[in-house]
Amino acid sequence: MAKDGLLPAKWHFYRHDAIGVAQNVVITQAVLVSLFALLYALPNVNSVFLMLVNTAVFIYCTVYGIIGLAFIRVHYLLPNQERPFRVGKTGNGGAWAVTGLLMFGILMIALTTLISTDLLSAAFMLLITLLLFATPLIMEHFKRPAWLIDAQADLQNGGN
Repeated sequence: MAKDGLLPAKWHFYRHDAIGVAQNVVITQAVLVSLFALLYALPNVNSVFLMLVNTAVFIYCTVYGIIGLAFIRVHYLLPNQERPFRVGKTGNGGAWAVTGLLMFGILMIALTTLISTDLLSAAFMLLITLLLFATPLIMEHFKRPAWLIDAQADLQNGGN
């Protein structure tokens, strides 16, 4: 991603050491995981673990919802595209039926997850999901052509 100019070049995420490890990426990941691990310092470890698991469920629900919407959108944007399999024999009815079932299941899982937690956990889940959903959209919005140019220039000048 960094080599393709999707991240700011000044972060140096495109640089790798002699064995191919992107050290800045590893350090960033370690810091973020450590921040999440600090949640285990809260008094009730069981509730923290349940909150993190429920957050993962909620994030997966969001991802599969986006996949379902993309499935329908592709059927309309590329109606004559050759596909390795087809849902239904003709038209988009089968695609709508499968996506409808998917969305119903996702909605039930998300609501059950939200209802089964306390208000603080639900707010945390929604906040983390929103943060993880919005971050790539924000990065895409602020993406600059200079990021790619700077990364490629640094790589050509000896940056790993």
